[in-house]
Amino acid sequence: MKDYSHSQITDITENLVRRFAPNGIRRIIRSAECLVGRNPQFVIVSTGRAGSTYTASLLSKADVKCSHEMWFTPSGFYKNLRHHGDSSWLAVPYLEENPNLTEKVVHQVRNPLDVVSSLYGIGFFEPENSNSFNDFVRRSFQLTGNPLIDCVRFWTEWNTRCEEISEVTYLFEDLLNDPCVVFSALDIQIDNQKIARLKDVSKKKINSRRRVEIGLVDIPEGREKRDMIDLARKYGYQLS
Repeated sequence: MKDYSHSQITDITENLVRRFAPNGIRRIIRSAECLVGRNPQFVIVSTGRAGSTYTASLLSKADVKCSHEMWFTPSGFYKNLRHHGDSSWLAVPYLEENPNLTEKVVHQVRNPLDVVSSLYGIGFFEPENSNSFNDFVRRSFQLTGNPLIDCVRFWTEWNTRCEEISEVTYLFEDLLNDPCVVFSALDIQIDNQKIARLKDVSKKKINSRRRVEIGLVDIPEGREKRDMIDLARKYGYQLS
């Protein structure tokens, strides 16, 4: 009989519940889990569109079960039994209010032009857009009404807030080149066999959903642009 790891058993169970359990049963399971679940051991914070889904997948492939926006959601904070940590830009306001929700916070930064292009491309700050994620960010971030400027401001202000609540900051681009970056940030040791497996994950397409290409020249001159450039330079990005 084949031996399954705890991670594989969890994946199999989750897939069976997802496929065969009625919606009512799933809601009951989720409610029970929130009552008896635990807080995340770690949280990876970032802006939206900064590779949080990718990082959660990378960690899970190494049997460090990391959910994506499962503990920290637009509707609230929910305890969990199935995962070790969460990768979620939504976590920032929760952790600002209550740092004791987790043991460790690390901060993932992505090139601002990639983030701005992706956010602007999906119309994230368009006034007519309204869903749980848009409504959440409007409660936590002051909008100007100019979608492009708000994308720029969001990258700068949200990363600043991430940095204030985290212990370590690393670049998403460095993580793409070396999967061990996130494990080092989290103080997690992994063996060479798992590292080899992760090399395949790092080659997969990133969920960027970029629909436009925003360059530095496309961003109006002003304080918002200067602040973004200054913070990007601090992280090691040379924008052009």
